[in-house]
Amino acid sequence: MTIIAAATADATRNGFDTATDGIVINNPPTSGPNQVDGSVEVIISRQMPLFFTAAFFSLIGATTQQFKATARAVVNTSIVDEFCILGLDPTGAKSVEVTGNGTATLNCGVAVNSDADNALSISGNATLITTSVSTVGNIDLVGGGTLNSESPPERGAVIVDPLKDLVIPTFQGAGDPDPGDNEDIDDGCDKGTYGQGQSGGYTATTDLNASDYGGTMVICGGFTVAAGTTINLGPGIYIIDQGDFEINAGASITGSGVTIILTSSGDDSKIGNFQVNGGADITLSAPVDDPDDAPGYGGVLFYQDRNVSSGPTNNNLFTGGAELDLEGFLYFPSQDVSFKGGSEVGSRCTRLIGQKVTITGNTNLATNCPTSEDAHVIGKLVASLGE
Repeated sequence: MTIIAAATADATRNGFDTATDGIVINNPPTSGPNQVDGSVEVIISRQMPLFFTAAFFSLIGATTQQFKATARAVVNTSIVDEFCILGLDPTGAKSVEVTGNGTATLNCGVAVNSDADNALSISGNATLITTSVSTVGNIDLVGGGTLNSESPPERGAVIVDPLKDLVIPTFQGAGDPDPGDNEDIDDGCDKGTYGQGQSGGYTATTDLNASDYGGTMVICGGFTVAAGTTINLGPGIYIIDQGDFEINAGASITGSGVTIILTSSGDDSKIGNFQVNGGADITLSAPVDDPDDAPGYGGVLFYQDRNVSSGPTNNNLFTGGAELDLEGFLYFPSQDVSFKGGSEVGSRCTRLIGQKVTITGNTNLATNCPTSEDAHVIGKLVASLGE
């Protein structure tokens, strides 16, 4: 309906008469070489009077002195992969913020959906080095804040969240404890417990492999890697049910083909946060292709349920000298995410989406995202004429 309304409104501005003219809109087109999703065909027809030949038609007794004129146009649309940081908050101040002595070095762009006067804020001695900047609102440079962009920053439309339709895979988990039952309710937990009046959680001391649980492991009450512990996660999906994902100082975790999901099988207020503390060492990459039991999760490394509670004390924190080599999407659609205090993010392709994104302290966020053909990209919608 949106496409029909937009096409009709544009045709009307150019003299189209809804009462007498005809319009056909095909999405996708039904003819020509561009019969693919993302293309739209508009066919407009109008009865036109005959002027010079009208007298001739009168002489031969023709009663019809009009003919139908038809015009056809096709537009193709595509998403151009351009950004690796996206602040989703539509109205908030400093939806993307680089502050203090923080430095973000990107070979891709930054997009900010906020319409605030300081939608993108760079303050103190902070530096943002990027290829492009797109904001709905304004850019605010405060103090010694520096923006170095290969192309001139531009104000534009909202950038679509590429993971907005992502749903949590079906799982049992701990459920919603019965207030009248003091027993643990952990029948759906592969590791950890979450019961009435307590949060047991799970502290990892050995390697884990989701394939031992059919490709999806459910960890209840939170997941912790303690200081001095080194573990590896085998390929698969790790669902943290009703608890935090916490990597402590001096801990090390590795894994390839991994997706970590924070959610709740019961009360949404118990959805946890990602907490990476000082001195932690993390090397994780997302699956390249979609897992069979979780379509859409290809390329997604961290995902926090969008039903999570939001507030000034609820956010996701990477801090204190953490060494992070992360490949894939870090997705926090309803909460803030902060990189603080000497965090180092490796040079692989990290795409970061948050309600608000903050980089502060002596933090380096270096991403290396080549032109991508992935299913999920943070990009602009670009239109071109088709056939």
